Amino acid sequence: MTLVATGMRWGEYERCTRDSLRTGNKITVPAPPGSVNPKKKARTILVDEWLWPWVLQAVPCPIT
Repeated sequence: MTLVATGMRWGEYERCTRDSLRTGNKITVPAPPGSVNPKKKARTILVDEWLWPWVLQAVPCPIT
């Protein structure tokens, strides 16, 4: 549900921690470690308010 609600890819979801959650229903997705590609940088995702409880339960990723 969280992947669909946010549009994150699996690897982005796995990199998210509790520190990635921001006020205002936002998630800051960290860039991949060691990434030199400018297209692969940290990004912020705005999540609709009614989906935010799902995100809170799912971050951090319980499986890898």
